[in-house]
Amino acid sequence: MLQNRRRTSSHNRVKHKSNFSPTKYYQKLVVNSTNIFDVSFNFVGDSVKSRFSLDISVKTSLSNAVVGENLWKLSAWISTNADGYGTKYALNDNIFSVHHAGKEFKKHRYPPWRWTNLYYNMTLRGGPCDQCEFMCVEFGQAGDLNLSHDLPFQFKPVKFETERLVDCVSLPKREGIEGAGIGCAYEGISFHDKTVIRPDNCTECMCLNGTVNCTKENCDGGTDVPEECCPSYRPTQTDYMTTLYTDETEDGDSTRPTLPTIVIVILSLSASLIFVSVICLLIRRKLTTNSELKETNNFGLVES
Repeated sequence: MLQNRRRTSSHNRVKHKSNFSPTKYYQKLVVNSTNIFDVSFNFVGDSVKSRFSLDISVKTSLSNAVVGENLWKLSAWISTNADGYGTKYALNDNIFSVHHAGKEFKKHRYPPWRWTNLYYNMTLRGGPCDQCEFMCVEFGQAGDLNLSHDLPFQFKPVKFETERLVDCVSLPKREGIEGAGIGCAYEGISFHDKTVIRPDNCTECMCLNGTVNCTKENCDGGTDVPEECCPSYRPTQTDYMTTLYTDETEDGDSTRPTLPTIVIVILSLSASLIFVSVICLLIRRKLTTNSELKETNNFGLVES
């Protein structure tokens, strides 16, 4: 068990008006006692149970019980100060479950008033982990309580000294508390120091001394390849068509061919085909003419 550094006092005032004697109103002191909060919370790789003590004096009138739902709350956090002041790291505003928050106050069950098996899952971020030496709790009344009886109920510390509601205990030096052991938090996940993190194929990060440093590989243009970081250029027979029908260039300009462009291409191809056809026709005609001349010359020689 971790020893408390100090003990604090708080007062719980419960005032009930009598329905039988509305003109008669008085208070009586019921008891001064100690509430023991037996809180279990998880560290990285280990669990520790701590106990917190808060002295609470309660005053009531005619009623012997406070019954309802969402009556109480218990905040928990990690602090660099023994009194809990300053920045509250890993703050959980209410670690009470519905059952714990609705715990009835009944005279015959008090003292002591006890909550057990409360769990506080701690995630340290954004703070000097090597200086977080204390875990603190603060007891209070829930903000939207629901009483079973329509009776006035007020909770406040004596002389409004809120420090009476706070208690802190020392944290043991364990993995997950020291700066070198807690590592880094990246996108909600904790990593040990010097762990390599790969958010995607092109990015490589490393947890170093509580800070995540990332580097991203710069890629040249090319064709995307699944499961690879940078695109690679692999020329194929369809490279021209692939380039022709690419939606956008690197500058964001559209390269999709328009109708006039397609018409021009078709006309160009048609003109080229016609030109080749004409050349072939002329060559054929030339060959035919030469053949006829040769036959005429041969005939003249035989006749003479």
